[in-house]
Amino acid sequence: MGLIDGSESRDFAVNEWEVDSQRSGMDMDLITVRSGRYRMSVDLKTDTGELYDMQEDPDEMVNLFDDPGAGAVRQEHMDMIRSRAKDQIPRAPRVGWH
Repeated sequence: MGLIDGSESRDFAVNEWEVDSQRSGMDMDLITVRSGRYRMSVDLKTDTGELYDMQEDPDEMVNLFDDPGAGAVRQEHMDMIRSRAKDQIPRAPRVGWH
């Protein structure tokens, strides 16, 4: 059972979703990585994003994504995303909800 029963752990989790302009007004390919301390979301279409220190800023009020002082943390989290490239869902045509 691994992660469910606690016999295994991991250092980070990654999730992804596509946002469609017909549904929300803009197209985005979002990936979020959550480590023990930080949460970072990146739009792969524009390379814009959000990076929050969940320990110091649990309400996510201070976006560190473009802060030069957080550059190493941002790079570390991008590396986490890239390390799971094979897990990403392949792009496919949208059906059913337009």
